Amino acid sequence: MPQERWNTDWIREQRVGIVLGSFTQVRAGVEELLQDLPRLQGRVSQLRNEALFEVAGLLARLLRRAAASTPIHPWPDRNLTGV
Repeated sequence: MPQERWNTDWIREQRVGIVLGSFTQVRAGVEELLQDLPRLQGRVSQLRNEALFEVAGLLARLLRRAAASTPIHPWPDRNLTGV
């Protein structure tokens, strides 16, 4: 899948898994993965993945920015759609 290209590049660069060219390679890929599992687990354990925290911070900033730019309507109980 073209949208996964960057993920496969990262996996190769970090040496944390294998990338298969097609579904027909799954059986051989699983065998390779199992044979190399201890080394791959070691590589993964060395990574410090902060993405979860980065996303939370990004969402918090976006929410603050949206709250600051959203006008407060003087009549919040009225439905003024299309006004």
